[in-house]
Amino acid sequence: MAIVVFDAEEFRNAHPGLTEDLISDEELGMHFEIAEQFVDNTDKSPYRYDPEPTDGSKPKLLRKQLLWLVTCHLAT
Repeated sequence: MAIVVFDAEEFRNAHPGLTEDLISDEELGMHFEIAEQFVDNTDKSPYRYDPEPTDGSKPKLLRKQLLWLVTCHLAT
């Protein structure tokens, strides 16, 4: 498994209401780092994250979704 790396542009595409006029990329990154204190973002996390599985199965994105939910909550 991999860790989720925060991408502000991808995050903003998913949350278009959080424009740069409202919150900077740096602030979003800070909120993501806080989110990592609530949701384990390591290979030992109980929340799987495998965006490109090699076995042909569907991507496992739960950890990313949880981190983004917390980040969005903190940003608003």
